[in-house]
This record gives sequence, structure tokens and C-alpha cells, in this order.
Amino acid sequence: SPPHPPNPPPSPPPFAAFDMEFLPDGWSAAMPGADFGWTRQAGMTPSRGMQQYVPLTGPAHDHSGRWSGEDGRVAGGGRGGKSGRGSPTRSGPSTGGHYYFVESSERRAGDEAWLGGPLPFECVASIGFHYHMFGSSMGALELRHRAHEGAVWTTLWHGHGSAGDEWHRAEIRPQSPLVQGPGALLRFVGIVGRGYLSDMA
Repeated sequence: SPPHPPNPPPSPPPFAAFDMEFLPDGWSAAMPGADFGWTRQAGMTPSRGMQQYVPLTGPAHDHSGRWSGEDGRVAGGGRGGKSGRGSPTRSGPSTGGHYYFVESSERRAGDEAWLGGPLPFECVASIGFHYHMFGSSMGALELRHRAHEGAVWTTLWHGHGSAGDEWHRAEIRPQSPLVQGPGALLRFVGIVGRGYLSDMA
């Protein structure tokens, strides 16, 4: 009898969307080996409002457009929606949407903050996320992938320099789907620029 055909690879999900309200299972904002970790934040970053009425670096709120007033109620409108493991946009009392950012104050140029973990699905064909890179001494932001333990890290996406005071959307389609396995990891790498006005998110 003819040999059995090999098992087909797992069907890739249409999209792996990261909403940083909550990290995926197994992910960390302080991965071993990094110079420092990412910070979870709601509202503006500390360095953003150091000069009154003139934003300096970092976002004012998460990508949905929500932020918190002093009374804890959500202000502003948002596109919201449900993405990844995050929550749909809510109204009423809230702390506002959260995001992770690189606090570049008191860091050296070239210091790296890592945020990442294992692939969230058996097979990943495309990846989407929002990012904010605003500041006159902005560094670089990268998404890197390691196929297995001991493999070389490859850069799937790279952004460098200030991109304006707004959130942007990145969508990545690797040449080959990314497959779960021992030691297979994704990580966002924030690389500090030449000054404290380098808070990326």
C-alpha cells in the first residue's frame, strides 16, 4: 500500500493581534538578560508633562483614545474593539486603557528593554500591534523572533526615530509562518536613544 501522507502543518490563525491591556500567557515585561523592563501605564508617561502645555515624549493615553480624569472616569472617544486577550472598550468609571512603555529617564543610549514570551498560537501567520514613538531623542523599537532554543534572533519589524505624537498600527506577515516549539519566542525590544525624550510604547 502507498505510504501515508505526512500530517499537514497546523492551520495558521488569520491574525495574532496584541492588545497590551493584558499580556499573553507566559509573557513578561522584564525578560531575563535585558538592561531593564517595560512599565505598565495608564495615562501619560511621567516625562511627557514636564513642560506645561508642551508634550515632550510618550503617549497621553493608550491607543484606543481613552484616558482617565482626576475623578477616575474615562474621557475621550476611542475606536476600541476587542483584540487579542484585551478587553472591549468600556464606558463609565475606569482607570483608562493601559499600555507598556520604555521609561528612558536615567538610562544610557543603547540600553534595551525586552517584553515578550512564547508564541500565543500553534502557528502565527501575521502579527499586529499599535506603537507610539514620540520624542526628540527617540531610539528604536523592534519585534524579534527566535525559532527555537539556541537559534539566532531575527528582526521582524524595526522602527527608528520620532514618528509624531500619535499611535500607529503595524501589521507584519513573515515570509514563513512562525510555529510554536521549545524555546520559540517573540519579544518587543525598546532601545533607548540619546536622551530622556525617548519614551516609546
